[in-house]
Amino acid sequence: MFKQVEIAEGDTLAQMVERIFDASLEIEGGWGYSKECATMISDERYPIHQIEHNLAHMRSYIEMSLMQDGTNRYGSINLIEKGRESIDKYEKVLYEVSAMLENDYNRLIEEYKEGYEKAGFDIEGHFRKRKEAMLTRRVEYWFLRS
Repeated sequence: MFKQVEIAEGDTLAQMVERIFDASLEIEGGWGYSKECATMISDERYPIHQIEHNLAHMRSYIEMSLMQDGTNRYGSINLIEKGRESIDKYEKVLYEVSAMLENDYNRLIEEYKEGYEKAGFDIEGHFRKRKEAMLTRRVEYWFLRS
C-alpha cells in the first residue's frame, strides 16, 4: 500500500515520487501530460522502459486513487504500453490503463474467495462481472530524452 500523503505546492517530480512512493529516481520535469511538462529521466540504474512504465503507473495511481474520495477510488490499476512515437527529442508513449473501483474490486474478490471450487459457483459469470466492472482508458505520457 502506498502512503497517503499530501502533495505540497512547489514539490519537484522527484520529491513527489520520493514522498508518495518511497522511491528515489533521477528525474526532472513534470508528469508528462504534454511536451511542455515532459518527464526527463537521467537515472541509469534501471532500464529506461521500466522507469517510464513505473512513472506512468504512479501518475495513474495519483489520479485514480490518491486524489479521489473513498467511493471514487480505483484499485487493481494496470498499464499496458500500446505504442510509442519519437518526435524530435521526445517520446510520446500511449498506455492502456485498466482499473476497477476499489469497492467493486473488494466485493468481487470476496465473492471469488467464497465461491471458488464450490458446487454451483458460476466462475464464467464471476469473470464476466469483473470484466464489466473494469474501466479502461488510454493515456499519453511524454518523455524527454536527455
